[in-house]
Amino acid sequence: MILLKRIVKALSSLGLGVTLLFLLALILAFATKFESSTSTHLVQAYVYKTFWFDLLMALFGLNLTLATWNLRPWKLRHMGVITIHASILIILVGAWITRHYGFEGTMTLDEGQTADFIVMRDMVLTVYDPANPDTPLQSFPTSLADSPPQEFMNKVYELPGGSFTMDRFYTDAEDTMVVKEDGPEENPGLHAVFSSNMFKEQIWLFPRRQGEDRQDFNGLLRFESVEYPDQAAWLASLTTGGSGKMSFNLAGSRREVELPAAGQSVEVGGGFTLHMVRVYRNFSMNEQGAYADTPGPAANPALEFHLHKGEQEDHYVFFQQMPDYYKNMLENPALPMAEGITWEPRFSDGDLGEKMVRFGLVGPQVRVAWLQEGKLVEQEAQVGGAPLTLPWMGFQLAVDQVLKKAWRHQEMKSVGVDGNMPAARLRFEQNGVVEQKWLRLNQRKPVQLGGRTLLVGLEQRRVPLGFNLTLRDFVEDRYPGTAMAAGYASFVVLDDPQQGVAGKEIEISMNNTLVHRGFKFFQSSFSRAPQMGGMMGGAPMETTILSVNNDPGHLVVYVGSIFLVLGLLIVFTMKKKLIDIERRRAARAA
Repeated sequence: MILLKRIVKALSSLGLGVTLLFLLALILAFATKFESSTSTHLVQAYVYKTFWFDLLMALFGLNLTLATWNLRPWKLRHMGVITIHASILIILVGAWITRHYGFEGTMTLDEGQTADFIVMRDMVLTVYDPANPDTPLQSFPTSLADSPPQEFMNKVYELPGGSFTMDRFYTDAEDTMVVKEDGPEENPGLHAVFSSNMFKEQIWLFPRRQGEDRQDFNGLLRFESVEYPDQAAWLASLTTGGSGKMSFNLAGSRREVELPAAGQSVEVGGGFTLHMVRVYRNFSMNEQGAYADTPGPAANPALEFHLHKGEQEDHYVFFQQMPDYYKNMLENPALPMAEGITWEPRFSDGDLGEKMVRFGLVGPQVRVAWLQEGKLVEQEAQVGGAPLTLPWMGFQLAVDQVLKKAWRHQEMKSVGVDGNMPAARLRFEQNGVVEQKWLRLNQRKPVQLGGRTLLVGLEQRRVPLGFNLTLRDFVEDRYPGTAMAAGYASFVVLDDPQQGVAGKEIEISMNNTLVHRGFKFFQSSFSRAPQMGGMMGGAPMETTILSVNNDPGHLVVYVGSIFLVLGLLIVFTMKKKLIDIERRRAARAA
């Protein structure tokens, strides 16, 4: 009995209450900083939805309850303190109700689209028949929405005819590729690194795998790899399309000429010489006015050349798609102008284009080739040797690994920052063969299980509303003269046959919330995407993102907040008066 009294005294002490408040303040400050540097998912998993945080809040509630009970016999002077304690307990109860019985989700609507459900944070594993991908065969709830990253899971999910296992989960996952030697068959793989003072990128190229034998970087630089039986075949492949054939009128005569390679000249008659500067597959000009070429199919072919006669010279830039534009490029020509220019370029998909690096696997050698200002550069790249200097932006290129039997598979790594998507790894076993698949959130992949093909997806749980919302129009207001949004609103149509609501038009904006059947719809965000024909003036597709809240404990919290304000008013304005009333009552009783 004495021990129990000591425990109750310790649990109800003011020192414990102050300590708990101070500890909670530190935890909340840390959690806020942690969330800003990582992600909301991680702070929920490691702090707000943990057992120890629940225990801390329960201990704080017990401390307030026992401290209030120990004030007995209650007197008027205790009214303010009792009211404050009671209000905090009421707020804690309201928060508990919301946490366990309320939920938050989102509704995403394109203009003209109708939806009758909201999407939750909760994640479910769903299995579909590929012939009917809209109706799940089976759905498995998970606790992943509140889970930290897990490396060694062994969660088994049973299906008719088989089962699968989830063995890994990352809250914020990033794709990575694992490549190893000793694959089941010959499959050359080349690993290179290109870098500058501020940039570093790794490349894996597989010349025998279509689509994986090349890699583009934002359309500005392309790397590709090809196998060749010998050095002669490699050199023969390094075609640049040639300059082609050009004809034009010059000094009263029609002239035809087979254009030379870049940097070379050819006589065109009448004492005139044509010097080829460069052939462009995709002509472009940067902000400084310098000419450049970009990789890819020949979408904007151009010729840059000089016409010479003695000491006189004119500079031409001729565009195949705009054959008369070159006249605007000539200012004060020193020679008679070439007129009626026609050009037949010789480009093919196998050409080595500008800003394109080709790796040639020639036996044990790795050869590298590119064009520098239209001229071919070809040399050997030593595996693991010194890097080669590329002619663009100071980049360097090093080949550090070549595998004969490359074996590759997709992996994920946990990065712990916002902007990436949750991902889970599933393991399937069929006839003794183990297959692993990574699933990102809201992604489905086919698997072989029980002798048939199924679709398995990691998806967000959907909650039906029982009524429909249709986005009729989305409107955005901007600050004058800027692209900054001053406000935006969604004009929706509500249909709820069960409550006799049909075609009710409602505005949802930042200052106007839709409340229906206990659900609150807030204007959260929006997005725009170009539609087909958008480049020709078509309006972009507008999408509204509504935050949906069902908070059954909010009224309890409001009541607790009112009592908290009342208790503070009593403590700071009426405590003296209550003590005087007590004294007068005691004097009369005596």
